[in-house]
Amino acid sequence: MALLLMGAAQVPGTCGSNRVEGGLVPEHFQFKVLVPLTAPSGPDGWQAACVRVRLTNDNTGLNVVCQFEIGMLLRSHEMEISTALAQRVSAEQANLAAYAALSKALLPGMACERFKAILKGSMPKAIVGARVKADCDPALVPVEVLTMVTP
Repeated sequence: MALLLMGAAQVPGTCGSNRVEGGLVPEHFQFKVLVPLTAPSGPDGWQAACVRVRLTNDNTGLNVVCQFEIGMLLRSHEMEISTALAQRVSAEQANLAAYAALSKALLPGMACERFKAILKGSMPKAIVGARVKADCDPALVPVEVLTMVTP
C-alpha cells in the first residue's frame, strides 16, 4: 500500500510495507494575526494559519481532503513567536504527523482524523500553547496544498 501526502516538497519515508511521500513547507502556513499584542510583556496575542491538504491512497485512488488550523501565541512566557518560527515548527510537526498517520493508516478515510489527532498532540509540545483545530477561523484563507509529488 502506498499513501501520498500531496505537497510541494519531497520528504520520503518508509514504515513496513507503506511509503509516504510529499511534504508541507513553511510557506504553506500563512499565519495571520487574529489578536494583536496588547500587553507589554507575558503571553499575549494570537496568530493562526489554515491549511488544506490532500491525503491520497495510491492503491485505491481515494483522495481525502484534510483541512486544519494551527494557532499559537505571538508571545509566550519565554519568547516572541515570529512568523518564520511558527511556519517552520508547523511544517515540521505536520510532516511528522503525516508520516505517522499515513504510514500506519489502514483506511484512507481515517487518515485525516489520525493526522489531526497526532498533530493536536505534538504541536503544544513543540510550542507551548499551540492548538490545532479541525475548523478554520473564518478570517483565515485556507492554503491549498494539492500538488502531487511523484517518486
